[in-house]
This record gives sequence, C-alpha cells and structure tokens, in this order.
Amino acid sequence: MKKSLIKAGAALALGCCLAGTVAGCAGGTASDEITFYHYAVTNSLTTQLEQKLAGFTESTGIKVKRVAISKDNYKATVSTKFTSSKKDMDVLYLDQPLLAQYANSNLLYKLDDFVTTSSEDAETVADGNSVGFKFNKNAFNESAWATTVYKNSVYGIPLTINTSVLFYNVATIKEACGLSTDGEAVAKVEGIKTWSDLKAFANDINGLGTKYALFGGMGSGGYTAAIAQLESEITALQTQIAGMEDPAGAAELTAQLESKKAEMTSLTNAQTAFTTEQTELTSEVSKLTSEVATLTSQVSQLEASVKSYKNALKQAENARDNCDKQAASAQRSLGSAEESYAAAITQYNATVTTVDNTLADYATAVETAYEAYQ
Repeated sequence: MKKSLIKAGAALALGCCLAGTVAGCAGGTASDEITFYHYAVTNSLTTQLEQKLAGFTESTGIKVKRVAISKDNYKATVSTKFTSSKKDMDVLYLDQPLLAQYANSNLLYKLDDFVTTSSEDAETVADGNSVGFKFNKNAFNESAWATTVYKNSVYGIPLTINTSVLFYNVATIKEACGLSTDGEAVAKVEGIKTWSDLKAFANDINGLGTKYALFGGMGSGGYTAAIAQLESEITALQTQIAGMEDPAGAAELTAQLESKKAEMTSLTNAQTAFTTEQTELTSEVSKLTSEVATLTSQVSQLEASVKSYKNALKQAENARDNCDKQAASAQRSLGSAEESYAAAITQYNATVTTVDNTLADYATAVETAYEAYQ
C-alpha cells in the first residue's frame, strides 16, 4: 500500500490547487482505490481537482475517492478517523500545525526515502526505487518545504502557500502607544512575535476606548489552526522535557511550556468568546433577515398598491381624454349647428325681404290699374 500511497501523494502534490500539504496515512489498506480527505473548496476548484484526479486514475489505474470536509470540522473529523476501526484515509490535505501533531503521534508516513536534492528543474527525478522516482527538494519553495518537515523528517509534499498580512493605522498606533514617529509605530508592530505580544498590543489599542479591529479573517477555523499549532508546540516541549536529564535545561523548557499553556488558555478563551459572539451575531442576522423579509413583503404590497393606483390613474386619464375628445366633438357639432342656423336665418330674412318687395310691387300695380280704370 505504501507504494500506491506515495504515487498518489505525488500526483496530488503536483497537480492539485489547494493550500497546504498532502500526506500519506499510516493506517491504509491495499486496494485499487484510495481515499483522499481535503477541505471543501469552491465549485471551480472542485472541477479542477476532479480533472487532475481523473488524469491520475488514467495513468495509474488507481481510483480516488474524494471526501470533502468543511474547514471548521476538518480536524475533528480527521482525528476521529485516525482512532476509528475503519481505516479509510489514505492521502489527506493538512495544514502545517496538524501535520506536526499527527506526525508526532506516528500517524503519518515518513517520506525521507523518497526525497532527494537535485540540480534538475523538476519536482520529481527518476530513481530506481520501488516507485521509480524521488521528490526533488530543491524544486520546491524553501519555506513551503519547511512546513512538511517535523523533527528532521519529511511527512508530506507542499502544494501552495498563502501569505497573511496585517494592515494597521500608524496614527492610531502612535496615539494608543504614546509614540512620536511613524517609524516607532512600525517597529511596535514588527515587534509582535507571540500571542502574548499580540494580546498586549490589542490591550493598548483598546485603551483608546474604541472598537478598532486588531485584525480580520481569523474565524473559528483560524482559531482552530492556531490552537493546533500551540498543541503541537506543547506536545513537542513535553516530549523534550521527558527526555532531558539536565535539570537547568528542563527548568528552562518547563518555563516555556507554562508560557505556551498560558497562551493556549488565552487563545481558547478568545475562541470561546468569538464563538459566543458569532452565535449572537448569527441570531441577530437571522432576526434582521426576518425583518428584511417582512419589509420586503411590505414593499411588495406597496409596489402592488402603487401599480394598482397607477393603473386606476391611467384609466382615469384615458376617461378624461375620451371626455375631452367627446366635448371637442360636441363643440365642433355645436359650431356647425350655429353656422347652419345663422345661414337659415339669413336665408329666411332674404326670403321675407323678397316677399315684401313682391307684395309692394303687386300693390303698386293694383293701384296703377285702379287709377287707369277710373
């Protein structure tokens, strides 16, 4: 099984777009199918991952079963699997703190026999060993490679790394810490080396009576990783102390151990506070979401009412336009009637005048005839 696991680790390490390290588990069973545990990623990254795994299966004949787990539940799930009677983890993605923790518990394969240093510009170089190649340490980023090493042994192959940064307001730091120059503020930040330093720095900032965010993006997953890192360091110190015969050296390491435990308590309390705040915020968001839904419904009703009003207004405007048209038509008809009436009166008056003139002529003719008769 080790041969197939190493090959699987190589394909995953060189082909997948994840952050961290892939490592082979020490409890798998021989099979034509291996199980790969990893963080749940976006749809686009899932598509890329599926393509790479399909290529691996095509070239090796080994099928890969993916198990995607959310980052916040990853450590608990993997830790449970390690203690389960069903050993179905063959290759898994690990953040550096978890790699150290599991390597310390002898849960991962050592890859020392499959690593070499070569001047070739390739991540793997041909070798006559059982898998036909070795990983070329020189082809990997030095810092990334260091995350796969625990107690001078290699337990994984680096994939990609990311860089966390801290943005800060120089003016705020000068005010909070009583500093005069920007350079002093920068030096103050760059002097943060431990969680205790960070906590003290946060207390200085909070002393302003403000709610400045010290840094963002930690999240419950970030706390989990930080706590895992401390757990790994505490375990390593305990192991060193147990094997030391020098009382002075043991005392010095014991002091470091107590400091780490204090940091662990502080960070655990911070995680608890974060979780509580997150729960409260989630509840508040749920409440606001409900209120937004209610307001959205009300807005929809108002929009429907406005639409109905606009329709009624349009109908009224159309009716008014029709009335205006009918009134204009009636006005035009009235004008024609008045004109016709005036013309008739004029014709009547002309006729009356004609009749009067005719009667006058007749009377004159009668009078003339009468006088002639006499």
